[in-house]
Amino acid sequence: MSFLTRFTDPKRANYRRTVRELRDLPPAVARDLGVTPENAEALARKAVYGI
Repeated sequence: MSFLTRFTDPKRANYRRTVRELRDLPPAVARDLGVTPENAEALARKAVYGI
């Protein structure tokens, strides 16, 4: 993957957006969903890439 492709890949943009949205959840909502700042990246990775 080239340097430019890494930053223009639609899945990568979706991943970054998902991480940002998970981290920005209000604390009560995040707690209800079981989302913590520590697992936001793993949840986003699974949602976007299926890994």
